[in-house]
Amino acid sequence: MSYVGDGDYCSLGHLRGLNFTGWSLIVLVTIYYKWRSPTLNIGSYSVALSPILAVYSTLFYTDVWSTFFIFTSYIFALNPPFSSEFLSSLLASILGFVSVWFRQTNIVWNAFVAAAIVSRRAGVSAHSSSFLREAQQFVICAFESAQLLVPFALNFGAFVAFVYWNGGITVGDKQNHAVSIHLVQVFYCFTFMTGLSVPVWFSWKTVRQYVLRSVGSPTRFLWFLVEILLINFIIYKFTVVHPFILADNRHYTFYIWKRLIDRNTYSKYLLSPVYHFSTYVVQSSILRANTPQRNLGKDLTTSGCGKIMALVFTVCVLATIVPSPLFEPRYYILPLSFWRLLVAQRPSLEEKWRQPAEFVYYISILTLLFGIFLKYEFSWATETHPQRILW
Repeated sequence: MSYVGDGDYCSLGHLRGLNFTGWSLIVLVTIYYKWRSPTLNIGSYSVALSPILAVYSTLFYTDVWSTFFIFTSYIFALNPPFSSEFLSSLLASILGFVSVWFRQTNIVWNAFVAAAIVSRRAGVSAHSSSFLREAQQFVICAFESAQLLVPFALNFGAFVAFVYWNGGITVGDKQNHAVSIHLVQVFYCFTFMTGLSVPVWFSWKTVRQYVLRSVGSPTRFLWFLVEILLINFIIYKFTVVHPFILADNRHYTFYIWKRLIDRNTYSKYLLSPVYHFSTYVVQSSILRANTPQRNLGKDLTTSGCGKIMALVFTVCVLATIVPSPLFEPRYYILPLSFWRLLVAQRPSLEEKWRQPAEFVYYISILTLLFGIFLKYEFSWATETHPQRILW
């Protein structure tokens, strides 16, 4: 990154330090969450040390503060900081509103936070394994919680007014950020999430369950083939190739696209089993996390109604990343962060080796990323300073 200005407060060090401060606050918020939810099997590093988010803690990008505000909003939705639920909801909505100023698509995650408030309250009085019963309880609780949702409704109203005034959701370079239908983006996202969270989900039991689900019987194998065909159809019909992905060799996605996804005519279709497995890991991990906990004298769950929040999470992921034509891992920071909290109570996470393994895994990836960033540089004819590689 180059200097933005000559003043002390616009120096490179100050601007990067600002983002590091935001990253440090994310650590504090996760500590608060762990403290308020003592039964959770999650360390303060689990979200903050995400190999995508942590990289930007040392650079001047909007992603760190975007994550801090909406992530804190979600934490306060799950664990109200005030005795008054309305004041807690109001604070969560204000934090969510501020996050939209950093990334406009965060308005979708405002809806996720609002759903978390309803889901938490619904989880107090009922906790059923039936999706229909959970959905019924969720809807009833949404009407009962209408007062708590008013601040979020104001956020949505303000956002609609902004879109009307701005002539669209994009601020700045509208031409290169035009809305598209990029459904393959979901598979990219889920694959990143699966690859960056191996210590969280991996077990031979998980692999065995996936195999049985896919080929355990002729009927299941037939469904597996149908799903693979559907994924290939989506790859064929809804893959968007942004000019940046073909031209900017300062990002890992340039090399992933060139050497893996678009290596030849058929290479992108050969990845469909990987996408299928990644989708299974992400979704099944959320559903298996639907375990009650004791918190503040009430029976709650980390995410309230697990199946409902799994559905809401999936819809929010679709709404935020499908319209984007650019294959960009930074867009996966919030899906990965929220998913990590949604699976925080998975029974398998009680295995003592998982969190240390996750820590070592993250540190190893970050060491590799920072090593490449610092040691490997190259020149662009149009740029004075040497170029480096990052997400």
